[in-house]
Amino acid sequence: GLSVRPLPEPSGLVLRVGWTGTPASTPSMIAALDSRGDASFISGSAQCVQRLIAAAEADDGAAVQSEIRCARELLIALDHSVGGGIMTPRLRALCEAGEAVGAAAKPSGAGGGDCGIALLPRVRPAADAELTGRWIRAGIQPLDLHTSQYFQNDP
Repeated sequence: GLSVRPLPEPSGLVLRVGWTGTPASTPSMIAALDSRGDASFISGSAQCVQRLIAAAEADDGAAVQSEIRCARELLIALDHSVGGGIMTPRLRALCEAGEAVGAAAKPSGAGGGDCGIALLPRVRPAADAELTGRWIRAGIQPLDLHTSQYFQNDP
């Protein structure tokens, strides 16, 4: 059921990425979760992703943020059901700092460390600086990454 296609970047949001300073292996995390399984997480994630796609295609920044929050809540619930390891203290801090400044934030990949993302409203540039400061104080390294619009038209 995997498909890959470019989605439009929501015009009203800015993406920020923070690194916790702790590497994590998505394949290892997924392998550990696969052995325990969680049908409600898989079903909830599939629904969340479909709504996120629709929100991105409609350029609805508030709905995109809502689905990022939904994805984070699903990861938190999964973390509780499988005994922890997904939402590390630094990933929690990364998400809490994002929410404190009006961003929707979640771990990227399978959690367990590594990186997280925050989507901020573009109309609040002061929130961007505040997020950076909060992340630095929490030991999160803001990464200077940007989205790219690359479309391959040739088969």
